[in-house]
Amino acid sequence: MNPSETYVKVQSGEYTYYMAEALCEKVLGEEFKVLERFVGKDLEFKEYEPLFDFVKPNKKAFYVTCDNYVTLTDGTGVVHIAPAFGEDDSKVGRKYDLPFVQLVNGAGEMTEETKWAGTFCKKADPLILTDLEERGSFVCRSGI
Repeated sequence: MNPSETYVKVQSGEYTYYMAEALCEKVLGEEFKVLERFVGKDLEFKEYEPLFDFVKPNKKAFYVTCDNYVTLTDGTGVVHIAPAFGEDDSKVGRKYDLPFVQLVNGAGEMTEETKWAGTFCKKADPLILTDLEERGSFVCRSGI
């Protein structure tokens, strides 16, 4: 999350979300209720349940981190960090001492710990999204 931006806990239908206040209407439409407001920094270190439990890191791994590179131009204003992928993710991973979890091998295939072992990572994307949708863990809106 961006440490300086305003985030909200919102109720939309039967679900509760945390997102940047400025993006609520774009993501949820007009049907939501703000339950609480925070500055991103207030949520730093708040733990969450991971979407997948393929690996069990040997140190704390699933909590909110903050960095100024997170923008409110699209999405929810909340960015997933994967320290094994990308310069910003690597920098945040080092800052917060996040574990280095690698679920894609050198050939670009999903590793044995996942449900999609041996599948090229980009071909696994729709399979992963379908899995998330089936479990009610994925929200998709046009324009995001």
